[in-house]
Amino acid sequence: MTRAGDTLAAIGEPGETVQRYARAVQARPAYRPALDAWQHTALAHQLWRELADAVTRKASLGGEPRMVAALHHFAGVALMDKAREAEPAIAALRRALDAEPGHLDSFLRLRRLLEHAERRAELAALLRKRLDSERDPGAQIELHRTLAEHCYTTGDREAAMQNYRAVIRVNPADVRAHAAIADLASEHGARQDAVAAVMARIPLEHDPGVLRNLHYRLGALHAEHDALTALAAFQRALGYRPGDKDTLIQVADLGVATGEWQVALDACDQLVKLERDPEALSAHLQRAAAIFERGFADRTRAERMLQLALDNAPTSPECLRLLVAFYRDADDPVGLRAQLTRIAGAMRARVAQDPEDGPAYRMLARASAARAEHVDGSPRIARAAAELAQLLGAGGEPEQRLIAGGAPSAAAHWLGPRGDDLVFAGAAQPELRQIFRLLAQPIARHVGVDLAARGVGRKDRLPSNDPAVAIARDVAASVGFKDVDVYVSLRDPHAMIAEPTSPVSLVLGRAIAAGDPAAVRFAAAAALKLAHAGLAIPARLSTDELGVLGFTVLRLFRPELSGTGVDVDEVNAQMPRLRRLIPSALLHDVAPHARAVERFSPEAFARDLRLAGLRAGLVATDSLLPGLALLAAPAGAEPRSAITHPLARELISFALSEAPDVRDAREARAPAP
Repeated sequence: MTRAGDTLAAIGEPGETVQRYARAVQARPAYRPALDAWQHTALAHQLWRELADAVTRKASLGGEPRMVAALHHFAGVALMDKAREAEPAIAALRRALDAEPGHLDSFLRLRRLLEHAERRAELAALLRKRLDSERDPGAQIELHRTLAEHCYTTGDREAAMQNYRAVIRVNPADVRAHAAIADLASEHGARQDAVAAVMARIPLEHDPGVLRNLHYRLGALHAEHDALTALAAFQRALGYRPGDKDTLIQVADLGVATGEWQVALDACDQLVKLERDPEALSAHLQRAAAIFERGFADRTRAERMLQLALDNAPTSPECLRLLVAFYRDADDPVGLRAQLTRIAGAMRARVAQDPEDGPAYRMLARASAARAEHVDGSPRIARAAAELAQLLGAGGEPEQRLIAGGAPSAAAHWLGPRGDDLVFAGAAQPELRQIFRLLAQPIARHVGVDLAARGVGRKDRLPSNDPAVAIARDVAASVGFKDVDVYVSLRDPHAMIAEPTSPVSLVLGRAIAAGDPAAVRFAAAAALKLAHAGLAIPARLSTDELGVLGFTVLRLFRPELSGTGVDVDEVNAQMPRLRRLIPSALLHDVAPHARAVERFSPEAFARDLRLAGLRAGLVATDSLLPGLALLAAPAGAEPRSAITHPLARELISFALSEAPDVRDAREARAPAP
């Protein structure tokens, strides 16, 4: 076999050559010529796997341990570096270490392979075995440290501690081991061990930054058990790094806790001078307020600090809480009202500029709730602001409680005649409302009332036991109607209109009627309030139709009025028909209102009607969310997207208003006479 291999080698067949040599060795394992030729051929032709096999066969013959280890190491190197076969390389290197435990390169290579394969248990066993034969102190420290880190990673904190302590036994001045022992002791709650480890490390260090950290660590370890000792440690830390904000905060807080008021005030004074971030500055000013109030009984300066804190963080709930507590403890409702009014005004100004300012709504909600609880005022503003804060992702548990605590029943009484001025407040053309109210019946006969035109008929009327009908009847009674028929429109899923039939007909889109009860109540109030005010017909007309009708009515009294974009021929055609439907006495009643109209804008009047309906819905539900949902629904959007809608902004401003008529309306408990 060996001669056959030699022949194949001569004619250039290395693969067949090594197979012949391997058969020769298989037949006679200790036959050196075949082994040497096998190794030489494999090496010459870079047949690394075959080379490793040949060298391993040689090593298996035994001999001096150093030589056996060298052969196995040679096989491991060929497999690891050349053949790139990790598992066979691991096996070869293990055999090398079995033959000579102190073989360094075999250990390093095997360690690298096990780390790469993330075989943690085998790696730990390898490191422990190496420690048995390692005599170099530096290498022992490195092995113990690696084992400690490995044990910590695998969750064996006790073994990690033992290895770090072994490092200290080899080198008592090992700073890293002291730090690790302190960390582990802190994790285990062994405070005294952690303190001892930090104290042992302090004499070993000379770097000011490290010494600052060590004294800071000591302060943190003592803080919950010995405030005075902790304060002294933080003061020493401050000596190594003057002006350090984290340390100054600890000194200030511990100064307050221990009654070292001047120490706390000095630290706070430095923090205020150093801080540039408004939120952090506000927190320091809040500390200063507590120090002045509790430590020096100086309420004037404490009040000033709180005001400055709020100026720097105008949407800080903590600032608000401290301010409320300050004035409540002083039994000063006048001062508290002034502060809460100032805060609410600032937040209204913010949301007027940015209707999506969630933190401003949150602050307004909490300030309004505090005023309602401790001074005076209505919780309705707090609830509306809380809804918006929650919708914008800025709300918390207080906002959730405010939203859950709404009670719209008393406010619903104001949907009647006493509420007209409320829902139409700020209308661009207030005279038009009176004109159309007086002429409601003639206009209905002139334009015509036809439910079929709304896409509904008898089959679309809801039965009396439908939940939506119960809601609509409750709203109708609040408005002033004795009864109402409710129809569901399939053609317009978001319809919310009323027709002046007898009884009044309410047409709701199917998306509203089958949805949230609050949306049904909102839509019913929006439509029925306008119907009761005699505005059902103009409310459902398009802007062009409203323009023709409006000019037709006004030119009966003011022939000189003209408007752009209006079909004058249609106006002239409708005037005689409408005139015949209006009794002379009624013309006399309408005339003063018509003469007060200087110009007519169909767009402005349509906006006033839409906004009045939305306000009526808000009054009925005591909630902004249904209105925002109804504004967003036609576009298939979420309620949040409607916040920037012009009508939504008007509705939000109305909901957050503190006008006396709005407040009184929301707090009423009896229906209008």
